[in-house]
Amino acid sequence: MYFEDLHNEYKKSRKNPPDDMWPTVSAFANTDGGTIHLGFTEDKTHYPSVFIPTGVINATEQIQMILDTANNHNKLSAPIIKESNIKIIEVDGKQTIDIYVPKAIFSDRPIYIKGNIKNTFWREGEADRLATETELKAILRNASPDDSSQVLDNFDISDINMHDLQIYKALYADANNQPEIASQNDLEFLKNHGLYRRDRKDGQYKMSRAMLLLFGKFNSIIDIYPSFMLDFVVKNKETDVDYLDRICTTLSPGDPDNIFGFFTAVMDKMRALVPDKFELTDGLFRSNRREIFLRATREALINCLSHADYHSNLSIQILWFDDKVIFKNPGELLISKEEFFGKTDSYPRNNLIFQAFVQAKLGEHTGSGGYRILQSAKTLKLEEPELEITPRSTQLTIWRTGETEAMPQLPQNQRATYIALQDGPLSFKELAHLYSSDYKGHKILKEMIDQKLVKKLGNNRSTRYALIEKK
Repeated sequence: MYFEDLHNEYKKSRKNPPDDMWPTVSAFANTDGGTIHLGFTEDKTHYPSVFIPTGVINATEQIQMILDTANNHNKLSAPIIKESNIKIIEVDGKQTIDIYVPKAIFSDRPIYIKGNIKNTFWREGEADRLATETELKAILRNASPDDSSQVLDNFDISDINMHDLQIYKALYADANNQPEIASQNDLEFLKNHGLYRRDRKDGQYKMSRAMLLLFGKFNSIIDIYPSFMLDFVVKNKETDVDYLDRICTTLSPGDPDNIFGFFTAVMDKMRALVPDKFELTDGLFRSNRREIFLRATREALINCLSHADYHSNLSIQILWFDDKVIFKNPGELLISKEEFFGKTDSYPRNNLIFQAFVQAKLGEHTGSGGYRILQSAKTLKLEEPELEITPRSTQLTIWRTGETEAMPQLPQNQRATYIALQDGPLSFKELAHLYSSDYKGHKILKEMIDQKLVKKLGNNRSTRYALIEKK
């Protein structure tokens, strides 16, 4: 039996390729790639549905029809499917066809069908859906993502929070051993660092978008970015309704106005939240676990702020729990997971914002912050960080506990459920926020029930799930 998920779609296809496979091609290409399996019939007697191989009759002819359609611009906006992506596979003695749809590069997106950009699809869980107008704009922005150096008309120094700018100048002066910077003219300082720039159209120096986001007053920022919201929340557990502490950008006195004000306030709070523990390493010296962990969270925070799509209507969220810290920003990460955690240069969406942190020696100048985050987790013997990327957002999770501290040996997709159920039985509705789709959630719970980790209590709407206590 076969199940559909984020990367697998099954279709019935006896004599001709089904017309309803093309929205899936669009969805896979715009999301994270995937494989369409032709020659399967849905069995709805199971929940979730399973797919049974029933085969195709004329595999070679169907493959040619698929390639002809894939290369027809009126059918598919870009020829994302190549002949090498298609294979004939024998399953249970029946011929089926596997079509691998790669994730399209940013410059080719969106991939749409029928010659109409409004026929752009996304993949969510096991389903394809039309992209909304807001989502379509986000995809188009990804093709030319960095506008941080663009200058703004009708903004001046009165739109800047001077207190935040002075703190940044002091940090920069200290980090670079240049005490004279503290007394340098503010606009000259900003000009020297590319934040106050010449408009080549009229020759006048003007504020860049990066300068406004980094040091602007909140009410000035929302004139350009109406949905600007940076939010740091402290809770014990992910399922808790009430928060213990919160820092967010607002108009209220005492709340941060901008990116840099938020960064300094959150770093101060995280220092207060991390206990000061030391560990003997190799019997030779003591490494400060606290500083290693804080350095990793600082890199993650800078990454989150530098890679965010500030044109989005989504907010930046930093969520601090007992067992993990989640950094979530609007906008798709512009490099792969492998590149992010590797020793490669980053490609920040907002390069001027990223450079402002680097120049003050607050972030990794090589852009290899992801690699440092991964190595910090290994040094501290913590769970490896997790990275989730969708066309609308990027989420990085840094664990605060090791596997032996948090839970028994479990696959990563079961850990959030296990932690949530430690507080007692919960309904599926109470667990649903942990999963990318209802199908995914039911599948994870079924796996945990089969493994005798979880048991069902009650039936139908009254069903609740609980951990099975180990004897």
